Amino acid sequence: MIFSKWMKKHGLDPLDIDLGLIEVRDNPDESWTMRALAGHSVGMPPEDGFLAARELQEALCWAADGRPEGKRRLAEILGCRGDDYQRALYYSVAGRGPVAMLLDLQRLVALMQTRADAAHVSATNGHAVAAAEPPYRFFDEADGPRGRFEEDFDFGPAWDGIARSR
Repeated sequence: MIFSKWMKKHGLDPLDIDLGLIEVRDNPDESWTMRALAGHSVGMPPEDGFLAARELQEALCWAADGRPEGKRRLAEILGCRGDDYQRALYYSVAGRGPVAMLLDLQRLVALMQTRADAAHVSATNGHAVAAAEPPYRFFDEADGPRGRFEEDFDFGPAWDGIARSR
């Protein structure tokens, strides 16, 4: 009840769960990679967006730890038919080196978890949740060409000394 009154008093009903992502996306003081990741995530369904970002981050963590399932999972994610969101996230940080990639994805996962939690609390308390139109649709095929990925792919030189790159 107190939460409901507070939200109405502050004009937050419905709760726009994309405001945090929009703030990061539009902030010129943020790194361009964080701005890109946030921009790709605006409008994603809260739980789906969080789980997709976390899954990508987890696969990269495993790969950085030298676990073979990390490369296998990353190949599955990047080669998934029709899931352009995770590919957009990956290619926004690709080439930055594993540490920078993981730090940016870790921050995105935290933002997405907070967003999903806020949507859940708001809905549980009977409040509407507003978000932008979902930017990605899941189809049987990718919306354009997609790469072919095998689990025995090679990481580039930025991964030397971090994971078995070859």
